[in-house]
Amino acid sequence: MDSINCTATDLLPLLGGATNATVAADFICRRFEAVSAKLTEANYAINNTYLLFSAYLVFAMQLGFAMLCAGSVRAKNTMNIMLTNVLDAAAGGLSYYLFGFAFAFGAPSNGFIGHHEFGLKNFPTSLFDYSYFLYQWAFAIAAAGITTGSIAERTQFVAYLIYSSFLTGFVYPIVSHWFWSSDGWASASKSDNLLFRSGVIDFAGSGVVHMVGGIAGFWGALIEGPRLGRFDRSGRSVALRGHSASLGPYYGQWSAVGRTAVTTTLAGSTAALTTLFGKRLLVGHWNVIDVCNGLLGGFAAITSGCSVVEPWAAIICGFVAAWVLIGFNKLAEKLKYDDPLEAAQLHGGCGAWGVLFTGLFAEEAYVYEVHQGRRPGRPHGLFMGGITSGSIAERTQFVAYLIYSSFLTGFVYPIVSHWFWSGADWASASKLDNHLLFRSGVIDFAGSGVVHMVGGIAGFWGALIEGPRIVSCYGFNPGSFLSISKSYDTSDTYYGQWSAVGRTAVTTTLAGSTAALTTLFGKRLLVGHWNVIDECNGLLGGFAAITSGCSVVEPWAAIICGFVAAWVLIGFNIFAEKLKYDDPLEAAQLHGGCGAWGVLFTGLFAKEAYVNEVYQGRRGRPHGLFMGGGWRLLAAQIIQILVIFGWVTATMAPLFYGLHKLRLLRISSEDEMAGMDLTVHGGFAYIYHDENDNSNAPQFEMRRIEPATSPQQDHNSHINYND
Repeated sequence: MDSINCTATDLLPLLGGATNATVAADFICRRFEAVSAKLTEANYAINNTYLLFSAYLVFAMQLGFAMLCAGSVRAKNTMNIMLTNVLDAAAGGLSYYLFGFAFAFGAPSNGFIGHHEFGLKNFPTSLFDYSYFLYQWAFAIAAAGITTGSIAERTQFVAYLIYSSFLTGFVYPIVSHWFWSSDGWASASKSDNLLFRSGVIDFAGSGVVHMVGGIAGFWGALIEGPRLGRFDRSGRSVALRGHSASLGPYYGQWSAVGRTAVTTTLAGSTAALTTLFGKRLLVGHWNVIDVCNGLLGGFAAITSGCSVVEPWAAIICGFVAAWVLIGFNKLAEKLKYDDPLEAAQLHGGCGAWGVLFTGLFAEEAYVYEVHQGRRPGRPHGLFMGGITSGSIAERTQFVAYLIYSSFLTGFVYPIVSHWFWSGADWASASKLDNHLLFRSGVIDFAGSGVVHMVGGIAGFWGALIEGPRIVSCYGFNPGSFLSISKSYDTSDTYYGQWSAVGRTAVTTTLAGSTAALTTLFGKRLLVGHWNVIDECNGLLGGFAAITSGCSVVEPWAAIICGFVAAWVLIGFNIFAEKLKYDDPLEAAQLHGGCGAWGVLFTGLFAKEAYVNEVYQGRRGRPHGLFMGGGWRLLAAQIIQILVIFGWVTATMAPLFYGLHKLRLLRISSEDEMAGMDLTVHGGFAYIYHDENDNSNAPQFEMRRIEPATSPQQDHNSHINYND
C-alpha cells in the first residue's frame, strides 16, 4: 500500500490566496478519496481472509468425521469408512462445482432454485468471490459426511458414490438456497416479503446441514436394514461396539466468534454432561461415546440460533438436546432402526430441536444486529523432509533420519528454493530485470518442483539404496501469496490479490478431487477392487501437481491437472513394481512424479491475465503454450525439472549411500519383522487383547487380511487369510 503524504509543507504553496485555498481543499479531498479506496480494499481483503480461514476450519471437520466414523465402526470396516469419508470431499467437490453452487446461489434466481454460474462460469462476480464458493462447498460435504455414518458397515461403494454426488450436487444446494440465499423463499436475508415477516433464522445450519444429512441418513439406514447381528433372534438390541472410542473426542466443530463462540461452547458442554449423566442413570455405566455424541448433539442444536440467543439460553438448548438424543435413541431401538453413529438421531433430532429453539429464544436486538439490510449470501521448508520419511519408512535407523532430515532441510532444499523463489536468482520468476530465464523465469508458485520434487527425489534415492522391506494438502497453496491486502492494476479483475487467493483455493480443491476419483476408478479397473489408499494418494497427487500453477490457471484446467496427475501416479507405481522399488507411502512417485507433471502443466495452461496479476512488474510475460503464450514458459519449467533432479540426486544419493555403507541406514531383520513399535518405541499403538494379552510376546504376529485376486460378483467378497 503506497504511503500518503499530506503535510503543511505540501499544502503551503497552495494556500497563498482564495484560489489556492480552493485548490488545496480539492487536493485534500483527493487524498482522502485515495485513503477511502485503500480502506475499502483492506476491508474486502480482511473479509475474504476470514471467510477462507473459516472454510479451512469447516473443511477440517472432515478429519473429525473420519476419526469419529473410524472409531465408531468395528476394526474390520475401518478402511471402508475412511474411504467413504474421503469420497465425500472428492465427489462432493466436483458435483458442487459443476451444479451445486449454481443451484444454491446462482444469481439471478427464483425462490426455489438458482440457475446461473454452473461450473463457476463468469467467476468471480460482483456478488461472490472464490472464497465464498469454497466456504459453501465445505458445508455441503459436511452434510454428506453425516449421512455416511448412518449407513456404515453394510453399504456398497457405488451407492456411496451416487448418494454423495446427488446430495452435494442437488439435494443440499436446494435447501441451502431456500434458507441462505438472499432470493430464497424462506430466507431471513431477503429485504421484502419475508416469510411470516421474519424469514427462517438458521445461522450455521441446524436445519440446512444437520437435518439434511441426518434425514438422508435416516432413510438410507431404514431402507437398507440393520447390520447382521445388531438384533438377536428375539429382537433385543445387541451392541456392536466400535474399535476405538477414543477417536470420538477429536471431532471438529464450527468456527465462531464472540458471543457465537460462547453460546456454541455452552450448548455443547451442557449437552455432553447431560447425556453422560442421563445415560448413567438409565444404563448404569459411564460411556465416552455418550459424552461425545452429547457434545455433537448440543452443537447440532445450537447452530441454528447461535448468533441470536443469550448464553443462558444456550444452556437450555444443550440440556434439552441431550434428552432429545436419548429419546430418539430409545425410539430407534424399539423400531429396530440401526444407525451405528446415531447420526440421524443426533443431527436430525437435535437439529430439528435447534430450529424450534431459535423460534423460542431468539433475542430481538440480536436478530436485528445479524440480519439487518440485504446481503448477497450467508452471514458469515520443512515439508519435504516428511515426504522423504515416507519413502524410507519401516526399515530406517533413527540416526539416519536425524542426519538426512538436517541435511535436506539445512542445505539441499534451501539451495533449490533460492534458485526459484529468491527475487534475484537465475531462474526466479520474481526478478524485475531483463535477465529472466527465457524471458519468463520458472513459475512454481507453491512448490510442485521446489518442495514435492525435492522430497520425492531424495526419497527415491533413499529407498533405492536401502532396498525393499522384508515382506511380512489448504493453507499450503493460498498461503503462498504471503500477503492478501494488495490491489491489482489490471482491467480484467474484480478486486485484487484476495480474489486470486480464493481462486487458488478452488483450483487446489478441484485438482485434488479429480485426482482422487480418477485414481480410485483407475486402480479399480486395473486391480479389481476399491482401495482407500489409492483414493488418498490420488488426492495428494492432485495437490502436489497443482501447487505449481494453482494461482495462474482456470478452475477447468485444474480438473485436467488432477486427471493427468492420477495416471502419472498409477504409471509410476507400476514402474516401481517392475523395478522392485519399495516405497510404503508411494511418496517418491506421488510427490516426485506428480510434482514434475505439475511443473509442466503450468507451462501449458498458465493464463496470461493471471500470470500478470500474480507476477507484476513486467507485463506481457510468456504464459501457457496451450493458452497462446508460446514455448518460453514451458521451456523454463522443463529447466526447473532438470536442475531439481540433478541437484537432489547429486546431494542426497551420496548421503544415503554413505549411511548404507556405514550400516546406519537400515534396521536389523529381526527388528523389521517384529515391528519398530515394539522393538524401538516400547509397544504397539493398538492393544488387541485386553485379557491374557500376549502382544508383547516374541511370537506374537497380527494376521493380514487381503482381498482375493479375483473378486466375486456377489456381495460376499472372498477373503484370503494369510498368516
